[in-house]
Amino acid sequence: FSMCVGILVGSAAATLVAKVFSPEDFESFGWRLPFIAGIAIVFVGFYIKKNVHESPHFVKAKTDGHISQKPVIELFTKNLKEFFIGSGLYLSVCVPFFTLVVFMNNFMSKIIGKEIKDALLINTIAMIFLTLFILVGGHLSDKYGRKPVLTVSAILLLLC
Repeated sequence: FSMCVGILVGSAAATLVAKVFSPEDFESFGWRLPFIAGIAIVFVGFYIKKNVHESPHFVKAKTDGHISQKPVIELFTKNLKEFFIGSGLYLSVCVPFFTLVVFMNNFMSKIIGKEIKDALLINTIAMIFLTLFILVGGHLSDKYGRKPVLTVSAILLLLC
């Protein structure tokens, strides 16, 4: 959820910059401005890394010696089935997300011919809905279980 909110804020910032600058100025330098403003996030990351401690579960596992010394080898020798299941679940989330966030702006502006400011605005609106649907999906998975919600979501994704 927090990743979606972050990307939503980034999309809104890019939309604002695209609305303020002419298409030529946006293409030449304007698109860089949200990234430059995002440098402040680096300092937030440093603060978090310095001040947030490991979870008690990780500390206990480390203390008890339950941290693998060769995690990649163990992955392929003991957990291959789980690896493929996890990869499939991850792809079912990432492919549509990055299609929306990365591909659609270029598709709308380069192929369909929409102005970049309009493509970014459409993308920002779509990100608002996506962020809200994450909350709905979380509620549904709490109510009906993760597996049924993931199954229905995957089927709907394939149909789309």
